[in-house]
Amino acid sequence: MQLVFATNNRNKIEEVQALIPSQIELLSLKDIGCFEEIPETQNTIEGNAVQKAKYIKKHYGYDCFADDTGLEVDALNGAPGVHSAYYAGQQRSATDNMNKLLSEIHDKSNRKAQFKTVIALQINDQIHTFTGICKGEITIEIKGDSGFGYDPIFKPHGFDQTFAEMELSLKNKIGHRGKAVLKLVDFLKDIIPNIETIMEEAWIMRRNENYAEAKLLVNKAQKLCKHDDYNSLGRINHILMQIEADNDSYNIALDFCLKSIEYYRMAKNPNKIAHSTRHLADLEYELGNYSDSESNYNTAIEIYKSNPETSKLDLANSLRGFGLVLEKNGKKEEAISVWKETKSLYNDCNLLIGVNEADQILKRLS
Repeated sequence: MQLVFATNNRNKIEEVQALIPSQIELLSLKDIGCFEEIPETQNTIEGNAVQKAKYIKKHYGYDCFADDTGLEVDALNGAPGVHSAYYAGQQRSATDNMNKLLSEIHDKSNRKAQFKTVIALQINDQIHTFTGICKGEITIEIKGDSGFGYDPIFKPHGFDQTFAEMELSLKNKIGHRGKAVLKLVDFLKDIIPNIETIMEEAWIMRRNENYAEAKLLVNKAQKLCKHDDYNSLGRINHILMQIEADNDSYNIALDFCLKSIEYYRMAKNPNKIAHSTRHLADLEYELGNYSDSESNYNTAIEIYKSNPETSKLDLANSLRGFGLVLEKNGKKEEAISVWKETKSLYNDCNLLIGVNEADQILKRLS
């Protein structure tokens, strides 16, 4: 699914994208063609954040989250607050804003203040807000040359540096915006279904022969899946392949299997490529395409043997199919050699049924 972050700050987008569920694709204002200035006419920080999120939903149709931040100073009854960006005038000069603030509290003993960020999320026709606060105090003078806004005159509690003197990583860790983002991330993780969980449920439904429910779950996973989540797309097509194969629809299953292999190749996942290629060979065998089946088994086995992470059971199952198709193709001696290797691997896996089958076939071929 796609979700707009009402910003064009690519660093902020990448930071949040790394934290949220993988099936959510964050879009910037530029990505959706929004180049106008979004209205911020409310009298609270929360109000501005909500206004921006609703604006995107109304005019562009996307679910969206937007943030607004302000500095609240105790001695000024919470000012500059929602007016922080243009406290000293519409020129929105950070230097002018800081100088005005320092001038107004120069004789105040209470210099307590807090930065406040509110994120408003518009999703599923509902608004949710998440607040992050960092308490501290206003310094006597401007210190530090990094950061932005009021950072050079704000010193968070427990630290001897202003935000403008800190490493960015530390500021993000303790700061108001980071706290609000983490609350947003936790919320999204709770409401967005986990695609892996859905696919596992679909697999269980398929094994229980509840194919209609399995297909509904796969369809749900497809809607959540990002266009470049190739591993998930590969598994989705693999499950659909298994459903069709279970119902003897081998030609339809073949198409899904080929798509699965294509996605796993894009994901550069050799073990999954081998696994789906083995199933492709199984399908070719069922369709009587023994030459193609032999070729695909051979490909799967080569990939499995070149991958140190391959399980012995996966390799044994591929060799089993290879042995069967070699016999169909009249290659008795090769089949015997393959079945001996298969038996050894099944023995290592303590799979007695596999060992017994290999013994029976070897006796018949000898």
